[in-house]
Amino acid sequence: MKLTDQTGDLRGGGRGTIPHPFSRRCGKGCCWFYRGRCREVFFVMCLNTKNRVVAVHRCHIGSINASIVHPREVFKSAILNNSAAIILCHQYPSQDTNPSREDIEVTKRLVEAGRMMGIGVLDHLVVNAKAGYTSLKEKGYV
Repeated sequence: MKLTDQTGDLRGGGRGTIPHPFSRRCGKGCCWFYRGRCREVFFVMCLNTKNRVVAVHRCHIGSINASIVHPREVFKSAILNNSAAIILCHQYPSQDTNPSREDIEVTKRLVEAGRMMGIGVLDHLVVNAKAGYTSLKEKGYV
């Protein structure tokens, strides 16, 4: 699935940074991917060097309370889309947006994998279908 310039321009602080207002816009905008879903779904937004969204990839559909995320699946779409950076996003069917310990660990693992490949992980958003979100960047985990 391709998404071009529908989530807006992410330029704001140079390569590898995004402004906090974008996290809010992105978190609320991602919710339409999750409407009606009763299982966890993990998406990867692929960004170019100007921090514009060039593609959105559904990486994994999990169970009602878990989603198995592996770095090779997350970065596959980033590599195929020549992405300079990515934003991770997943949904909790419970409507709670507080990141779990596992979310934080996976995020750190993906940030490290991205660092080794030269693809920045700019944020990881936990969203719900009611436009609520939590940014792991804003919480200091990215």
